[in-house]
Amino acid sequence: MRWHRPSFPAYPPPTWGTCIYNHPAQPDKVSDAISRVQEDDLAIVGNAAYDLSQLREPSTIPNLIPLLKSEDDNVRWQAASALASIGLPGIQALLKQLDTDTEQVRWKIEAALRQAGPEAAPLIVDTLLNGTDIQRRSCAYILRDISADETYSGLVAAMADKDSDVRWKAADSLVNLGRMAAPVVVRALRNKNTQIRQTAAWVLGKIPTHAPIEALIGALGDPDNDVRWKAATAIKERETRPEADVVSSYKSAGRVAREHLIWILKAWKYEGLAQVRRRTSPDNARNPQTKVRGVRINSKPVGASVFINGQEL
Repeated sequence: MRWHRPSFPAYPPPTWGTCIYNHPAQPDKVSDAISRVQEDDLAIVGNAAYDLSQLREPSTIPNLIPLLKSEDDNVRWQAASALASIGLPGIQALLKQLDTDTEQVRWKIEAALRQAGPEAAPLIVDTLLNGTDIQRRSCAYILRDISADETYSGLVAAMADKDSDVRWKAADSLVNLGRMAAPVVVRALRNKNTQIRQTAAWVLGKIPTHAPIEALIGALGDPDNDVRWKAATAIKERETRPEADVVSSYKSAGRVAREHLIWILKAWKYEGLAQVRRRTSPDNARNPQTKVRGVRINSKPVGASVFINGQEL
């Protein structure tokens, strides 16, 4: 007979709780743990909160929330962990409790939520985009450990947040997610929002090996100077220098992009730099459509007139 690993639903059905093996929680155990969280002895309270984390009973959420503000560090952690273990209803309760100025409470909630699985990402992202300033800052940090498509897109959207702390925590979380988040960050280089493009270029500079060189070279032509320099820095800092890509892109690049390409090659001390510069003459670069069809010089006693393409110079 084949053994099947027990499944763990995102949240238990409303009619019964789940213990660690996905069995109905025993009502007597739930009642006993709830009675013990009322004790004055904080060690007993902490143990009771731990027991509730194993029972995963949604009806215990109101009993656990007050414990988040306990003076005891262990009680706060066990309560936060218990709420997170319940599933989405507990996670929703934790996200609401993030809106507090008490750092000790917030830190324990953040630590518990960072252990949540990808099924929690939509709830956390919703709070990231629509919560209070305090909630958004915490969620931008929490998502650094939750790999999910909703996480990547939510963090990119947060890079345009009005709060600078939210923006940079979102960017740092994308850096931490690294390779998995890179495709979404690369697409952000084409975003209409300048702030998002600037931050995306910074993120890619921190994970240069995961950023396609074509995308970074393309960003060298961005209308925003900050985006261009961040992209140029990301190219320069790559562990394996893409010299061939940089050199081959020079001829078709615009004037502004060429300045950055030359800067990159100089930083690498590229030996063929002079040859790269000669590939396109300055005159042709300014007006590649101009063709000289004929030159005629009329000599006079006092000087000479030069005609190019029928126009006197």
